[in-house]
Amino acid sequence: MTAQPVDWNGTIAANNGSVSFGFTVAATSPGPPTAFAVNGTACAA
Repeated sequence: MTAQPVDWNGTIAANNGSVSFGFTVAATSPGPPTAFAVNGTACAA
């Protein structure tokens, strides 16, 4: 997955600015994923 901003959310405020997002995925194999990355950085399971 790669996260990219759109026009209305491309800037995060300075001094403790934060963002959050959710997403839904679908897979064709059974069971949970064995590896996952966001913007090329591996995530812990």
